[in-house]
Amino acid sequence: MGFSRISVFLLAAIVPASLLAQTKQQAPPAYLELRWDENWSYLRDHTQRHDYLDPIKYIPLRHADWYVSLGGESRLRYENFTHAGFGSAPETPNGFLIQRYLFHADFHFGPQMRVFVQAQSGLENGRIGGPRATDRDVLEIHQGFVDLATSADPKTAVTFRLGRQELEFGSGHYFSASEVFNVRRSFDAARVFWKRGAWTWNALVARPVELNTEIFDDSPDHRQSVWAAGVFGPNPLIKKGNVSLYYIGYAHKLAVYDKGVGQETRHTMGTRISGTAKNWDYNYEILFQVGTFGKGDILALGVATETGYSMPKRKFSPRFGLRSDTSSGDRDHKDTTLGTFNPMFPTTAYSGKIGLLGAANLVDVTPNARFRLNKRVYFLPEASFFWRESIADGIYSVVDTLQRTGQRSTARYVGAQVSMPLQLTIDRHFTLTALVTRFFAGQFLKETPPGRSVTYFTTFLTYKF
Repeated sequence: MGFSRISVFLLAAIVPASLLAQTKQQAPPAYLELRWDENWSYLRDHTQRHDYLDPIKYIPLRHADWYVSLGGESRLRYENFTHAGFGSAPETPNGFLIQRYLFHADFHFGPQMRVFVQAQSGLENGRIGGPRATDRDVLEIHQGFVDLATSADPKTAVTFRLGRQELEFGSGHYFSASEVFNVRRSFDAARVFWKRGAWTWNALVARPVELNTEIFDDSPDHRQSVWAAGVFGPNPLIKKGNVSLYYIGYAHKLAVYDKGVGQETRHTMGTRISGTAKNWDYNYEILFQVGTFGKGDILALGVATETGYSMPKRKFSPRFGLRSDTSSGDRDHKDTTLGTFNPMFPTTAYSGKIGLLGAANLVDVTPNARFRLNKRVYFLPEASFFWRESIADGIYSVVDTLQRTGQRSTARYVGAQVSMPLQLTIDRHFTLTALVTRFFAGQFLKETPPGRSVTYFTTFLTYKF
């Protein structure tokens, strides 16, 4: 008998079977940003339970395949700005607190029916001038939807989802739940999705939920509507790659641009490719927009790219990346064609957690890096440089409002931003993030005062279960 076999024999004789069973336990899944995408059904096997909250992640109901999973999140965040809004917002010298609380119950009545309900509370304390548009919503039903599937087999089932829900597709540049905001975004929607082989198909009609600040007073925003369809699957031309093709229709009864105010109907055709090749990773997206605005037409373009190279065997396992985004602006206020790109429902991907700039009429180039200082700590520095794509158009915010008209300056350069985030994973429930950002105002901001440089510090503690 060889040494390795003798070792296994002795281990089995000495170590209790219960401890040996623990070595075969499934690693617990990570908590996801889209909580309805989690699957805790494996916990019906009691030998897989090792977290102190696992009993509430799988609570059996009346029938053998019925269960409910409970979960939630609390996030306490401190923010401090110097010259907020490039000097146009009121100063809060000692900073302010924002809090977010989420709690959900995910009911599964067999493999073909599901009910998901999630409450959200967003609070703000201490900000001079009061809460920003996405800071406060005392208590709401953030999500509440029903899933009905035509089959118990997820590989062939067509699933119909109806109700209030978060929607996020691709990299979230243009359709996102907006994790960075204190109050997450949701939609009142009817959605259908299904898989055929390796391909996933989606179609939906929706209205964004209008955020109101008090208790149970959110309602669908009847000024906006969206309808969309798309498909996602493996790229037939590139190994270890994925591709998606999609269409998004969008209507707004009172859209505001530097060109003017009017009714907007916009049709977006887009494609995204992503994947890995050896140590490289990539994510490229291009969108073309047509439609009508007021009495004129729409013709706009958006491109988002991210390319990275990882060195997992080097010290700190560094990844070096380059992000570059371009979105068109309006060329001429005198003609009737609107050239301003509309990102619709974006994240703050273009200007990070500070969220000073939105995507419309913007070009940015962002070298970035990621260093794993140890198994729990990541350092993710980046530097961004911003220009107006068209000098005839202004700059916009992340909530799609005009910040500065472009008609008072011909300067193209908006500014540069340096961010130094540090992220600590305390355990699978707790994460702590700290970030310092400095935005250096460029010539365009200086020529459209106030054009002050901005310093920003935030730290937030998140607990998920």
